[in-house]
Amino acid sequence: MLRFTIVVALLITSLSTISIAQPVIRITHDGVSIESSFQKAFSKGMESEDFWIGYSIHRDSETQISIGSFYMNDDDALISLRDVIDNNADYQKFRKDKLSNKKSKHLRSYRIINGRIVRHGEPTIDKEFALLFRYDRSSTGIDDFAEISMCNLSLYVDLEDHPLFWLGYTNNESSFSFVTKLYNKSNTTFAKEELVPAVGVHTAHQGTTNFLSDIYSRAPDEEIAEESLFWIGQQNNRQAFTILKDAIKNGDTEDVREEAVMSLGFMELPGVIDYLITVAKQNPERELRERAIHALGHKAVEKAEQALKNFVENDPDIELKKHAIYALSNNDNDNLPYLIKIAKTHSSVTLRKAAIYSIANYEDDERAVDALIDLAKR
Repeated sequence: MLRFTIVVALLITSLSTISIAQPVIRITHDGVSIESSFQKAFSKGMESEDFWIGYSIHRDSETQISIGSFYMNDDDALISLRDVIDNNADYQKFRKDKLSNKKSKHLRSYRIINGRIVRHGEPTIDKEFALLFRYDRSSTGIDDFAEISMCNLSLYVDLEDHPLFWLGYTNNESSFSFVTKLYNKSNTTFAKEELVPAVGVHTAHQGTTNFLSDIYSRAPDEEIAEESLFWIGQQNNRQAFTILKDAIKNGDTEDVREEAVMSLGFMELPGVIDYLITVAKQNPERELRERAIHALGHKAVEKAEQALKNFVENDPDIELKKHAIYALSNNDNDNLPYLIKIAKTHSSVTLRKAAIYSIANYEDDERAVDALIDLAKR
């Protein structure tokens, strides 16, 4: 399943880079309707082999949340998309085939992982955010794109040497109208799947939840259904909560129901934690119980933390106990002393091993290092 790169900071080492000039062609845009400017850029772009068309919107995001690619290299500083647009400057280019086999390290400072925004709760700030559409010589119109990329302007994006036709800023109403029209016009599963996140990022638009709900109910395949549920969870409103609860109960497949549980875990609304606890305790599907436990691990509140500890101490299912231990290590609260206690004193060897594994996640904490050394001596 293709997903946009919404990832934890990715640590890349020993990559060769080359410095090139990235061509940027500005297309005048009135900031109201994006479609006519987009069509003009497409007509000009078809004179090239491959090209990008992009524009920006403003989007409220939590301080630590960004959408895009995080590359860190000791040798070269990457130039952001904003720098490329404003200055048409040289930038460090990373070939995708060179990235694919490189080891990565998840950095705990970012609340984004594996294509998924995983936590909410911090104050939001306004960020400028780009939607980028790539076309090639086989494209027959603006709805026939090769891919869509999304990126905060403060981050690096690999444009692969292709010219960028930049339309500038447009308002959320214009952008939402444009991408939803593209979705309705699209006649391939690929195009629809690429467009779901482009719709979902318009979290400030009141019509987004309705449109995503319609996508879910009419999804041509399971992957689009799952993708739409993920972005419904990002809307963080009561309507989205209701849709996800219904999907948990009535989703057509186990994967869809699991996606609904995980997406519910991204929401910060009254009643969400209680509902997740109920799913974790009572749902007849084991996989949904596990998903609910992991979703609780993303909630840095006492009620979720206590529920997970209750699972460890009282649930009869040893596998669910293990999942609760893993979830506690993902929680922002300081659960390390509790995990150390489990690792040293619990009667179950299986749970002691799970706790040791979880303690290892605290690699920058001296208490974890000391505990692991002590356990190794036993």
